[in-house]
Amino acid sequence: MEEKYRIIYANLKKGRFIDMRCIDKCYKTIKKMEMKGEVQIFLDERESLVKQ
Repeated sequence: MEEKYRIIYANLKKGRFIDMRCIDKCYKTIKKMEMKGEVQIFLDERESLVKQ
């Protein structure tokens, strides 16, 4: 079973905030969307764990 990480982001196309716990595949998709400018990430639990 894969580890789930919390991520909060805004979908700029739909104008909605999304707060979810996701696995690696979903996380990678959201990061790709951020690079394209489709979403803006506000909280990334995975990055905060790396910084500690």
